[in-house]
Amino acid sequence: MRFGVCLPIHGALPGGTPIEYLRKTLGMMEASTIESVWIEDHFRLPPNEIEASEGKTRVDEPLEAWTTLAAMAAISSRVRLGTEVTPMTIRHPGVLAKLAANVDVLSRGRLILGAGAGWNRTEFVSQGIPFEPLEERFAKVKEALEVVKLLWTSDRVDFDGRFYRLRDAYLAPKPVSKPHPPIWLGGFSDRILALVAEFGDGWINATNAPPDDVEAERKRLVGMLEVRGRKLSEVFVAVPLMSIVRRKEEEAKKEAKQYMERGKFDKTLRFFADTVNFGLVGTPAQCIEKIKRYSSAGVTHVIFDIRPPSNVLPTLELLCTEVVPAFA
Repeated sequence: MRFGVCLPIHGALPGGTPIEYLRKTLGMMEASTIESVWIEDHFRLPPNEIEASEGKTRVDEPLEAWTTLAAMAAISSRVRLGTEVTPMTIRHPGVLAKLAANVDVLSRGRLILGAGAGWNRTEFVSQGIPFEPLEERFAKVKEALEVVKLLWTSDRVDFDGRFYRLRDAYLAPKPVSKPHPPIWLGGFSDRILALVAEFGDGWINATNAPPDDVEAERKRLVGMLEVRGRKLSEVFVAVPLMSIVRRKEEEAKKEAKQYMERGKFDKTLRFFADTVNFGLVGTPAQCIEKIKRYSSAGVTHVIFDIRPPSNVLPTLELLCTEVVPAFA
C-alpha cells in the first residue's frame, strides 16, 4: 500500500501564513514514507464547505492550485505533487498544459495531474466560464486531455476539435517526466472510467468509497481497459479517505461530527456525508485495520484527506509516525 495526503488549502489554515503551513506539513511528510501530496483546485467553494473548515466565506477561499504547487515544489524535494482534482474545462487546456509543465520542471519531475469534469457550477459561471450539460462537458474534458498530452509531447500542435482549435502551437520547456506527467482521473461514473481507460495512469475513486464498491467499480474498469488493449496493472487505484486520527476514538468521532455539523453536507454525497462511519476516523490501530480492507479490495494508494485545517497537524503526526510505518 502506498500513501498520499490531501492538504486543505481553504478555511482557517493553521501555522501563521500559508507558506509556513505548507513548509511545516511538507517537512513532516518528507520525513516519513508518504509518497504524494495533493491539493484541491477551486476558485471558490460553497459557503458550507468554508464554514465546515472554520473559515469565512468570500474570505478564506482556496488558494490557487497551480501557483501553490509551484511554491510547494520550491520547499520540498521528494514527495510527488498533485491536484485532487483539476476541473479540466475551467482553464483553456493550452494554459493548463503550460502551468502543469512548469510545475513539473520546477519540481524536477514530481507532478501528477489529477483531472476531473468539475461539479461546482457556481465557480464556473461566476467567472463567465461555461459549465456545459454533463454529456457535452465530458466531451470537452476529453478534448482538453488530448490537447494537454499533445502539447506535452509534440514539437508542434495543430488541433481541430469541437471545443478547442490550435494552430502552430508548441510548449517549452517540456515536462521533465517522460513520456509526460502522469494523469490520474477522479470520479466513479462510467464516463470517468472510460477516460481512465483512455488516458489514465491512475484512478481516484470517491471520498470514503467502501472497499466493496471500489472492488465492483474496479471490475468495470478492467473491462474498459481490455477494450483498449490495456491492463489494470498499468493504472494505480486510489481512494481518498477523510482522516481524523486521535489517541482516543471518542475524540476523533467528536471532531468528525463537529466538522459534518458545521458543513451541513448534502446526504446525497454518497459516503462523504457519513464520514464518522465511512472515513478514517479513530485511533491509529483502528485506521490500520481499515486500510488493510482496502488493500484486499485492490486499492494501491490511500490518500488521507485531512479536514478541517485545525485537524491537519495532530492527524498528520499520527499518520506519519504510527499508521504509515505499519505498512513498511
